[in-house]
Amino acid sequence: MNRDGAIEGGRSAEGQVELDASVERVWRALTEAAELERWFPLEAKVEPGPDGRIWMSWGGEHAGWSAIQVWDPPRHLRISWS
Repeated sequence: MNRDGAIEGGRSAEGQVELDASVERVWRALTEAAELERWFPLEAKVEPGPDGRIWMSWGGEHAGWSAIQVWDPPRHLRISWS
């Protein structure tokens, strides 16, 4: 694992969901720390952009950084997950 949390040769998951929200609203929910904290981790930090990172914590040792691999607002976001 590197500094950004990327795992070489690791597993991946991909999915799609339909949401009753605008594309812009969903983008904010995935890329703004305060919005992430409303529905997913206890704490979040976001360093936005194509070379950015997202840090999420569920308390204690359950925390880590994910590297942003694709940043194409407001349509495409890909992060590594460690």
